Amino acid sequence: MKWLKTFSIVTGSVLVITASVICATSESIQNRAQSPSSGQVSVDESVELQSRGNGIAELVTNQVHDGTYAAKLVIPDNYSFGDAARITVPLDGVVLRDITSLSFWCYIDTTTPINSDSSYWIPYLTFELDTDGKPGCDTWVIGGGGVVSQPSGVWFENTMENSWLYHVSSNFSNYASPFPLSNMGTLTQIKEGIGPDGKTRLGDCVVSKVRLAIGNWGPGGPLSPVICYVDCLMQNGELVF
Repeated sequence: MKWLKTFSIVTGSVLVITASVICATSESIQNRAQSPSSGQVSVDESVELQSRGNGIAELVTNQVHDGTYAAKLVIPDNYSFGDAARITVPLDGVVLRDITSLSFWCYIDTTTPINSDSSYWIPYLTFELDTDGKPGCDTWVIGGGGVVSQPSGVWFENTMENSWLYHVSSNFSNYASPFPLSNMGTLTQIKEGIGPDGKTRLGDCVVSKVRLAIGNWGPGGPLSPVICYVDCLMQNGELVF
């Protein structure tokens, strides 16, 4: 259970990323004094809020599933290509093969318009993998389950299943992803993929962080504004955010 430790405004760090998807770097959350009446808070833990362009990522108290705060992720109206909002949570050295279940609770704000196929865009999952033991990630595993047919205005649980689709991307220009966007695989298949060094199984790599993210990456993006709240990120039945 998450409990509030300090009251202050959060300014998310800027995530530098290209459309081809490279590994991200970010600064720590910076805090400054703010009355809790605004509903926006910061906490004494190592989560990172990452905003790009017009995207907004913040921690709030006015819409939670459990505990005292949740993450609010927003893609505003009149968004631009690449606008994104993310929350990133460290997993303390968990190896990818040991992740058997991952879920989070999500709330779609009622002001978010429904897409033409009767779906809503919601945050997708990203695993940041360390394949070489050096600081920072060098490969991403990205979840493909970023839309749901689910009513807005209610909390619901989104659970990782084997049918979810993933692909591996890398910042190594000569590394061909084993599961590019046009040929994705399940998480089970991804664990058998080979990392950028040409020999390490992705399942044997340390997951440095897991991210929940929403963003516009090109034509066919969501109707806006997109406003989602996420809470209670669970990994193998344990609360990590």
